[in-house]
Amino acid sequence: MLKCLPFAILFLSLFLMSCTTDADEEWDAARVCPEDKRGVFTDSRDGREYKYTTIGNQVWMAENLNFLSKSSECFDKESLCENFGRLYEVDSVECPIGWHLPSREEWVTLANNMGGIEVAGLRLKNDTEWKPLNPGDNGNGLNECGFNLIPTYELGEEYGYMAVFLTASMDSAAWTGGGLPAYVVLAQALSYVDSIVFGSVLRSTYRNVRCVKD
Repeated sequence: MLKCLPFAILFLSLFLMSCTTDADEEWDAARVCPEDKRGVFTDSRDGREYKYTTIGNQVWMAENLNFLSKSSECFDKESLCENFGRLYEVDSVECPIGWHLPSREEWVTLANNMGGIEVAGLRLKNDTEWKPLNPGDNGNGLNECGFNLIPTYELGEEYGYMAVFLTASMDSAAWTGGGLPAYVVLAQALSYVDSIVFGSVLRSTYRNVRCVKD
């Protein structure tokens, strides 16, 4: 039987960095992430195609990485990797050539380009698939820049077996670079808040990956 693993999300005081301003009220997707700067690229290692989107001066993968590498997993069955991407230990992440694992600072830049930390989750989340915390609420996002942030699984090791953290329809998190030796920082979106939050979990946890262009 799968058992939820205890872990602590360490919320950072990033709200103080991104208070809503008049500039945010004038935020315009056509200016920040024009549709003519979105497209598809091919990973030369395995021929897999990925969507990308340009947000501000950053170019992001618009779907989760799905490259078979050591210490990567599919949740439950291989076919789910096609929809959700693979889950990786942070030290085993191998982005396509010309792309890299984004740093925490690059995630903050992305959030600021989306109008600020407190609204970035709403604008990045996909407009379907997110299960609300409370019945009758809407957990979906607006997907205003084609980032297509979808709710996914995460896996962690305890007592010698893999176990599921959280539920697939309420949480999405992706690795960032950096962190303490035994821990790593991740960027996380939730169905019941509009913000992007940052936390710290064990390096042995398996999470999704979004790469950003060099």
